[in-house]
Amino acid sequence: MRQRIGQVLVLASLLGVLFATPAVSEIRLRAATIHGPTQPFTLSLRRWAASMERESGGEIKVAVFDSGSVVSNQQDAYSQVKTGSVDMTLSIVVKDDVPALQIASFPYAFRGYADWRKFMNGPDIQKLKDEFRQKTGIRLFDIQYLGSRHLTANKPIRTPEDLQGVKLRAVEVPIFMETVRAMGALATPIAFPELLSSLKTGVVDGQENPIPTIFQQKFYEAQKFIMLTGHMIGGDFWMMNERKYQSLTPAQQQMVDRTVKEAIAWGEELIVRQERELLSELQAKGMTVIGREQGLNVQAFIDRVRANAWPKLRADVGGAVLDAILASEKK
Repeated sequence: MRQRIGQVLVLASLLGVLFATPAVSEIRLRAATIHGPTQPFTLSLRRWAASMERESGGEIKVAVFDSGSVVSNQQDAYSQVKTGSVDMTLSIVVKDDVPALQIASFPYAFRGYADWRKFMNGPDIQKLKDEFRQKTGIRLFDIQYLGSRHLTANKPIRTPEDLQGVKLRAVEVPIFMETVRAMGALATPIAFPELLSSLKTGVVDGQENPIPTIFQQKFYEAQKFIMLTGHMIGGDFWMMNERKYQSLTPAQQQMVDRTVKEAIAWGEELIVRQERELLSELQAKGMTVIGREQGLNVQAFIDRVRANAWPKLRADVGGAVLDAILASEKK
């Protein structure tokens, strides 16, 4: 009798093993950015990570590394996603693979955020993103608005001539370097995490970034003036290693697509609001704002950039695109 009971228990155990629901393996993703913990790109990444874990029921967990702790600059972020060391990042490094994508941050090309976003949502950009994926093995989702970029320095800048001899930190990406040179400054590449200390020690005299970034990175601690040049309107592309994306199930891929889109929309709303609100905060921190009313000759910067930078960059993005942008200004 005991032997029969034992056999029944063994059989029941085997059946349990055979028919038990298999444990779902946890998927771990790595996302990294050069930006600090309070910057909207970082906040958007963390929002995306939380959404992925919540919507997957804990099956997918995303670790977010900020402040350049894993990726040191824009190029490194791109490279690590390409090799698969990092699964997701935000970067604007696109020139070497699909030069036309530089239109996303082209100097003095858009009248404002609304015009820029409309163009970024268009079919031409989607075709370029598809081409980028085929060439690099990196999936581009959408580009997230970072803001309108402005100059800061420790002396007032009102014309391109005032930038002569000024060492201005520029993102080490060709379109940014060319823009800063065309504005009249000495373009000096500095890794973003090192920028504040470089400003404080005089390695560079100034820098250019959107208002929210200037505030969040505390550049007001090292800079006295902000010039509202608005020389570039743009942002960074959300990039994911394509092999990692394809390793997910169709349902998981749809989840990634949806949650990335939601995170970008949330982050852009935050940036637009901060652009309106934080300029007065910078003034409260001691910065002097120089805009058109304070003698800033924005048209002189527009003319100089279009005369000196556009010819060098025009072939990359396509002359027809720039001609269409110029034509729209006259409407």
